[in-house]
Amino acid sequence: MPPPSTTMDELVVATSAAVGQVVGVFCVFPIDVVKTRLQVRAAEQIKLQLPERKGSTDEDGVEPAQSTATEGTFAALARMVKEEGILNVWARFPTKGIQQGLTRFSYYWIYAWVINRFKDIVGRSKKLGFWSNLLLGYVAGLLNTVFLSPLETLATRVMVSQAPISMIEAAREVFNHHGVRGFYFGQPTATMFSSANPAVQNTIFDQIRLALLGSRKALGFIEAFLVGVLAKSIATVTTYPASRATSIVQNTSRDGNSNGKSPSVPGEIVAVYRAGGIVALYSGLQATLLKGVLQAGVMLMVKERVGYATRLALGMA
Repeated sequence: MPPPSTTMDELVVATSAAVGQVVGVFCVFPIDVVKTRLQVRAAEQIKLQLPERKGSTDEDGVEPAQSTATEGTFAALARMVKEEGILNVWARFPTKGIQQGLTRFSYYWIYAWVINRFKDIVGRSKKLGFWSNLLLGYVAGLLNTVFLSPLETLATRVMVSQAPISMIEAAREVFNHHGVRGFYFGQPTATMFSSANPAVQNTIFDQIRLALLGSRKALGFIEAFLVGVLAKSIATVTTYPASRATSIVQNTSRDGNSNGKSPSVPGEIVAVYRAGGIVALYSGLQATLLKGVLQAGVMLMVKERVGYATRLALGMA
């Protein structure tokens, strides 16, 4: 039986990560909205260039404007704020904040639990190697995504919507047009791909953190932020095409596919690559990097310091 302190340790890790994630999401939320919209709209326009999709129109019978696909991050951000107002943009934050807070809490609880159980087997004095760390992080991501992917689907819907809608309205829209399966479009393949990003990020962060700590108990604010930025940058570049395809699948049009089949992540990757090549697969990377690295840097910095302060307060440090 594991020592009682491991349960409290898992709770501290999960809570500090959730707090850090909500703070990080809040700081970069407008960029997050722009990033999601650029990914989805660019992919829709690229797919219209495919032979079988030529001449396709949106639900109003109008072909999408081509400027959206090539619009820069900051230009799109300025246009969104001008057209919708900054308050309407921030009105979408509660859905994303809840989704991200719950997702990070759940992920880091499972991540800490899996690592503690692994250490119970191999010995707590043994340091976690790179590949063991990566595998355990991936397993934690798989378990976490299976239960919380519907929240991510709803959060994507809310951010892409031109008019602010609530999580309940987004859920009703998905259910009315696709039923329960609509909450899991792209599963289980989306789960396999989306689990890779946090696994890579946390493995790199944990390994560098161990090298820098020495006899200390926690990294400083700047150290944690910079290591978090580096870890997220590497994770984002290596997993971006799959992440982008997952966002597209989760925002499948209300009419669904013409062939009646559920969309898949590999299918979207192939379709986008055929239409635009490797450049198309990385379309929108600028916005994702800008949003992702800043958010991850803030999240891991807050997580590191909140976790350390909590352990001190509880006598665990």
